Amino acid sequence: MLHVLDIPQANNIAQTALGVHLGQRYMQDTPDLPTAAYIDENDDAIPLIKLSAPLDYQNYMQRIHDESQSFHDFSYSPEDDDAKMLNRILQQVRDQATQLLERPINITSLALPREIGTLEHDYLVEAISECEATPAKYGWQFREFLYNAQLAYGLNTCEALGIPEPTEGCDLDEEEPAILFVDYGQGGVLNLYAGIVNEYAVHAGNYRDPWHVEIKVDAQEENIKDLQSIFEDFIQKQVVARDEVQDPRAIIISGDASEAEIENLKQALHLALPEDWKCLVRDQVDPFWVGAVGAARRAKLHVVDSRYDIGEYEEWLQSIPREHDEL
Repeated sequence: MLHVLDIPQANNIAQTALGVHLGQRYMQDTPDLPTAAYIDENDDAIPLIKLSAPLDYQNYMQRIHDESQSFHDFSYSPEDDDAKMLNRILQQVRDQATQLLERPINITSLALPREIGTLEHDYLVEAISECEATPAKYGWQFREFLYNAQLAYGLNTCEALGIPEPTEGCDLDEEEPAILFVDYGQGGVLNLYAGIVNEYAVHAGNYRDPWHVEIKVDAQEENIKDLQSIFEDFIQKQVVARDEVQDPRAIIISGDASEAEIENLKQALHLALPEDWKCLVRDQVDPFWVGAVGAARRAKLHVVDSRYDIGEYEEWLQSIPREHDEL
């Protein structure tokens, strides 16, 4: 079932790129909903569709999530039925968006869950690349959640991150700015990340040394003090104690917890942050739509920025593995 949001002046939309976010987490009781957004002619991000995913989709995403959490040899491989199921869902999103906007629109970028392993990520990309519903075929057209959260706020330039640009220009790879990500999901699942960012990706440690914690808190109680302690502990261990992580340039809030729970989280975060970090909190985008908005901004880049023009690189891309992730 598709849930459609009211959109202003749909027939005046100049852009033809749709970003689809496939979710941040896949938990058995509270699977994420695929969502979609686009960028309008005023460069505003417009949330468009959320999909109540069918059971076969939920089972598929749960399966690859479970495999990624296991320590045995990875046993899953993509099947034709997987690609057909994903194509059916993406085609629903695309058809509904085309109808609403009264013009053709293409899914030119997809945001994938972060909490799946590399092989599972590659298999998901491979399955989607077989779908006729999207022209996305190569690994660099698929981004994971943290990057899309970063892009939702346009935090992929030195200027946006508040880094003074020297005369010779600013290189984010050399600057290594940090962003903190705070994602509060249904069922009280809290994910915290410290990430070093650049224009194209977010580095949040690795499986041996993740700059990440996942904690389940009691979402039914007012737990501001508990949340405050969690934030303070995370800041101390993942930022202050790490020489490689600078003080953050931004703190992004996302998640599909209830409005009351998100408000509790904001209060606790405000109490935990050092005074000069409080102004860094980014919560202007509805936390539920952060992933889709970031995917939409990436989708627009594939349409308007020549660096992301697939046509210019098609011959070269055909000669390399699909999982190549230059951009």
